[in-house]
Amino acid sequence: MNILLVDATFYRKQIDNDLKKLKEQYFKIKKHIQDKYLGIIDDSNTRIFSQGLLRIATLMKRAGEDIEFISLEDLQDENNLMRKKIRAGYFDKICFSAVTPTVPACATFAKYEQIKGVQSEFFIGGPHVNEAARETQKRYPIFEGKCVSAFEKDAVDTILGYETPESIIYGDYVDFTILPHPLQEYEINNLFTALGCSYNCKYCADGRMPRVDNSLTGGYENIYPLLGNKRRLIHFFDSNLGHDKNRLFQVCNALKEVKNDDNIFSCNMRPELIDEETCTALLSAGFRDVMIGIESVDELVLKSNNKGITLSDLESKLKLLKEMGFFTTAYTLVGMPSTSRKTFERTIKMCKYFTGEGLITDCKVPAIYVPYPRDNFDYLAELGVEINPKANWSDYDRKSFPVFNLRSGNEIITAEEIWEANLNIHREIISAMCQRENVNIDNLGKPLNYHTSNLYGIVGEGYEEH
Repeated sequence: MNILLVDATFYRKQIDNDLKKLKEQYFKIKKHIQDKYLGIIDDSNTRIFSQGLLRIATLMKRAGEDIEFISLEDLQDENNLMRKKIRAGYFDKICFSAVTPTVPACATFAKYEQIKGVQSEFFIGGPHVNEAARETQKRYPIFEGKCVSAFEKDAVDTILGYETPESIIYGDYVDFTILPHPLQEYEINNLFTALGCSYNCKYCADGRMPRVDNSLTGGYENIYPLLGNKRRLIHFFDSNLGHDKNRLFQVCNALKEVKNDDNIFSCNMRPELIDEETCTALLSAGFRDVMIGIESVDELVLKSNNKGITLSDLESKLKLLKEMGFFTTAYTLVGMPSTSRKTFERTIKMCKYFTGEGLITDCKVPAIYVPYPRDNFDYLAELGVEINPKANWSDYDRKSFPVFNLRSGNEIITAEEIWEANLNIHREIISAMCQRENVNIDNLGKPLNYHTSNLYGIVGEGYEEH
């Protein structure tokens, strides 16, 4: 069979002008602090790929199928060679890996090509489709019976329509030669040693994923010879590096054996796992940037969302990271369940404090909480999340106007309030970082690459109109 795999897990879209300006300011100061503290400018390459979809492609190739791989963005060009092959009926199956905001784009594309006479079978899968396969088919009937919610080999067998041999799962996790462009052109921010998470935060799907262990090095030894001489920041996107503390030490020991370059590693870590022993192991393996999901600085929000850490614990962990010499990146979310108006004030106060004290090196400007669709929507009502019934899935992302209001006790926090709080927290965090660094944002030159162009050519909720 000839199979086309379409990566729709990354996307570009137009954003609000006020937010765009603030994002550009943030990426200016980010560029400054990366250069100052890490000696590296992570001026991201323009190409990105999903390692999960590349894994599926690798397994299909080992099963003897003919595989081609392309991004949804590249397919928007009617003159693209792959588009012409689709129209010529070359592919038996076309499979999308999507996130909620790109599901409408995938449905639109598939419907449009069917109208043009394409007879290929269209499938869709991906991290968000796994959570909402039934809802995806209900909204986008072109994928009825074609939503792939399985993982790894099971997903491959579902798409191919036969049981592949067990032997295909062995060997390197992915085959980078399947990518349509040289590896040097891609941003390497998607290595991992384990998928899944042993924690169960209500707002995150990672704890509901099956655990999948990759090699202890995440395949790093296979990619660094292909990256060229440019010093790079390489990110391991495990929810917690190695999945648990014992395996973290194994990962660090394995990476020490294969790393013989000056690239810098970064990883995600739960604060609960941070102590002197883990910090020492991380440093010895080449990790300098530790990313922590603070999410909220409101104790009630943390508790009601099963975050499992207190602010005092968090502060002690951040102090340790600073003492050990790490570049610490922190994430926050605006509009999480149980948020009150006081939460916004506390977020500004604590982020300014952590940033000003240097406990957080890069305080990422916040993202808006997204109540991603699931097949069971009851969980949203229990959390006080009131979804706008007219909300489009293309707006279920962290840079669009919120698709919900929040009910917290007797308070109703409107989408407009969440949006304004998001912009205000952006301003305060950028100001705090500039004040700490004693720089003027207007004198910092160009920001890191930040793409705000519109991915969607033929996109929208109303794809049936084509």
